[in-house]
Amino acid sequence: MFPSKNGKLQLTEPGDYIIRAKVKWRHGQKEKFTLSAYSPFEIALKHTKPVKDFLSKYFTYIARQNETKHALADRSFYVVGNYGGHVYASVENWDHKQITVDIDFTNLENMKLGKPFKETDTQLKITVPPGSQRIAYCKVIDSTIQWNYQWNAKFNEE
Repeated sequence: MFPSKNGKLQLTEPGDYIIRAKVKWRHGQKEKFTLSAYSPFEIALKHTKPVKDFLSKYFTYIARQNETKHALADRSFYVVGNYGGHVYASVENWDHKQITVDIDFTNLENMKLGKPFKETDTQLKITVPPGSQRIAYCKVIDSTIQWNYQWNAKFNEE
């Protein structure tokens, strides 16, 4: 079963899958798209209920695979990367103090800051309590044209 344009999918059987989607999202018009899944086993794709905080959960998973971690404190670190038309910043705080990260973007071209940490169109503020992780992300608006950003971060322990 294939979803409608805005449908969500979840593979219900354990395993590794490659999913490819071609979607024409331009101008808000409904268009046909193709979804292909490759697996050594037969699979069935089913509609599911929307997943709350899907992008945060998704980029948390992606960030944990990123091996380029930068230390902040004894047991805290951050990761910055890009994946699938998004740029993400993940902060893991396993210390005993709260960490606040203020990120200012300059030259933000063809990108939009994601919620919930958006302060302005060019600023993110991430507050990370002890024993937790937070992730913020930016989305490329139009993947057919060049995108660019520069950023500066300030890390504070409280």
